[in-house]
Amino acid sequence: MKISLTDKFLLDLYKIAIQPLGEALSLFPKTMIEAANPELFKMRRAWKKERNKRDFRQMVYYLKKKGYIEASQEKALLITAKGSEKVLKIRLQDTPRKQRKDGKWIMVMFDIPEKKRFRRDLLREFLMFMGYQKLQHSVWICPYEVFQETEALVKEYNLESYVKMFLLDEIAL
Repeated sequence: MKISLTDKFLLDLYKIAIQPLGEALSLFPKTMIEAANPELFKMRRAWKKERNKRDFRQMVYYLKKKGYIEASQEKALLITAKGSEKVLKIRLQDTPRKQRKDGKWIMVMFDIPEKKRFRRDLLREFLMFMGYQKLQHSVWICPYEVFQETEALVKEYNLESYVKMFLLDEIAL
């Protein structure tokens, strides 16, 4: 699947953000701003070669407007919580799915209260990205090897008390 230019930019920015500090400081900076964040400037130079200055500014403006990034006073770009969720979605879309070797299916059932509607909608969206198919509105099934990713997602959003996960031998539709 082809990733859009803005999604690739956001993913590259995320990779730089999680890079160890020692690797980021290996270049000799030319200015104080570049000394604060040399990888950002290295990425910016690479993007300038591919696109002109205007495109880079428009992309940063677009990502700021969408709420995926924000600029700090030190002229550094920071990924917001919304941007981190977008990066996770991009990474989930981009990873190939493997069928379970045992032939079992994963079933996820949930009953999340209306007060937590945002988390419920987010869970549905991530289930769809991971390859789950909707059996009912709150019952989803999947033949892929994504049990651990699903479990991690449920724990991350504190939904353990609302979500039940099962391994099924067969499904009679």
